[in-house]
Amino acid sequence: MATLEEEAAISEMAVLTSNVDDDEIEQETRYSSSDVIAAARDITFKQQQKAEKVEREVKAGKITATEAQEELRKAYTTIAHTLDKMELAKEYETDLNNGLTNKQIEEREAKYGKNELSPAYREPWYKKLARFIFGGFFNQLLLFGALLCFVAYALAPYSPSN
Repeated sequence: MATLEEEAAISEMAVLTSNVDDDEIEQETRYSSSDVIAAARDITFKQQQKAEKVEREVKAGKITATEAQEELRKAYTTIAHTLDKMELAKEYETDLNNGLTNKQIEEREAKYGKNELSPAYREPWYKKLARFIFGGFFNQLLLFGALLCFVAYALAPYSPSN
């Protein structure tokens, strides 16, 4: 049975992992900003599932708290924060003093696309208009009343009340 300290350590790490194999916790290559946000949410979800799986294994006595912490650490494969500037420049194939060459820029734009955010979805004007006209209950009551007025006029167009 896990001690109180072990359970606290597991619950702290539980938020950070997922319920899939360690090899599956990799972000897919995506290019639009909405896809990047979706991928980040997907990774976070998988990490949470991993944490829940590890917590269940600790409660069942299959692994110790130390082993659980090691399993949770495996979920993260980022190495950029551990590299110095020169290693990081080599990893990303760039020069810290001069930046990328024009040829490298063209190659990367062809491979990854331009370094810009995709525009947000804009609802067409006619959909907005329809939503505002027919959207609320009060609007529908007003339209129904107007329709009744037209029907009443059509039935008796020469009535003095019209």
